[in-house]
Amino acid sequence: MNFAFLINYTALRNYHFLPLLLIVFLFGCNQPTKDRYKISPPPSDNEASFFEASVKALSDAIRSNPSVSENYFKRATIFFQNRQFKESLKDINRAAELSPNNADYLLLKAKLLKENGEIDKAWQLINQVESYNLESVDYYLIMAELSVYKKDTLAAKANLASAQKLSPYSGNAFFVKGILLEQIQNDTVQAMDFYQKALTYNKAQPIVYDKIINFLQRRSLPDSAISIVDKAIMVFPEEVKWKNTKAEILRKNTLYERAIQVYESVYEQDTTQADALVKMADIRIGQKAYSSAIRYLKKAIPLEAKPAKLLYLTAFCNEKLQNYSEAQLFYIKAAKADPEMRQAVEGQNRTTRIVNQAIGLTY
Repeated sequence: MNFAFLINYTALRNYHFLPLLLIVFLFGCNQPTKDRYKISPPPSDNEASFFEASVKALSDAIRSNPSVSENYFKRATIFFQNRQFKESLKDINRAAELSPNNADYLLLKAKLLKENGEIDKAWQLINQVESYNLESVDYYLIMAELSVYKKDTLAAKANLASAQKLSPYSGNAFFVKGILLEQIQNDTVQAMDFYQKALTYNKAQPIVYDKIINFLQRRSLPDSAISIVDKAIMVFPEEVKWKNTKAEILRKNTLYERAIQVYESVYEQDTTQADALVKMADIRIGQKAYSSAIRYLKKAIPLEAKPAKLLYLTAFCNEKLQNYSEAQLFYIKAAKADPEMRQAVEGQNRTTRIVNQAIGLTY
C-alpha cells in the first residue's frame, strides 16, 4: 500500500484494534521445555484481569520459592508486554542474578535497555547473546535494530533477513526495515510505507506512531496526523501522552476549543497533569478569558515544584480583571518563590500602590 494513501487520511481505516497479547507461562521447575510458555487462560476475558491474575499467580509462586529464576523471567516478560518497563527490569535483573548465563534473560534485558534509550549497553549485551546461537525472531530483530543505530548496515540487513525468514509478516520487522531506510538510506517516504505495514501487523508499537505523526506534521497534514494519534489512543488508552500529542497538534493549528476539550480529558484521566492545565490557561490568556485561565492556573500551582511563573500569571490575570488585591497577593507569592523575577516585583509594587490608593493611603 502506498504511503500516499496514509497521507490522504484513509490509511489504516479498515484495520481493527488487536489487543496486546499477554505472554503467560506454566509454573514449576520440572515442566518440559516445549511447554515452557503455555498456561491455561484465566476465566475472565478481560485483558486487565488477565494481566492482574497472571502477575498475582507469578508473585505467589515467587513468594513460595524466591530462588526460581524462571518465575522472575515470566513476570518480567508480562510486565514488558504491558510496557511496565521499570518493573520488568527489576525482575529480569533478579532472574539474571539467579541464572547468569541464560540467553533468554540477557535478550529481554537488552530489549529493556533499548527501550530506555541505553543503546550502547543494549548493544554490548546483545553481542553477548550472540555467542548462544539463538534462532529467534526477537533476537534477530533487536540485533538488526541496534545495528541500524550503530550504523552497521550489513549486520542490520543480515539480521533483518534472518528475522523475516522466520516470520515474514512480523510488524516489528517492518518497523526495522523502516528505520533502516530512514536513518541509513535517507528515504523517509519509503520508510513511512514500511511503518504503515508495521502497524498493520502489530499495532502496539508506540515509536511507529511517533514517526508517522511527526512526518505528517512536517508535511503540514494535521488532520492525517490526528487520525493516527486517535489510533494510538485506542491502542494505548492508559497513556495520556497520546491525548497530549493530539491536543498539541490542535493547539498549534489554532483549533483552540477542540484542544481544550482534549486537555480536559487528559486532566480527567490524570489529575497530576499540570502541563495540560498550563496549556489550557495559556489558550485562555491568549483569548483574554482571564477568569477561565485563573481556574486552570490555581489547579496547576500545587502540582508544580517551582510555581513562580504560574503564580505570576495568576497575578497578571487578576490584574487584567482589576482584582488588584488578589493580584497583589499572587505577585507577592511569585516574588517570594523567585526573587529574581523582575516582573513579579514590579507587579507587586504596582498593585500595592493601587490598593493603597483605594484605601486612602498616600505616599
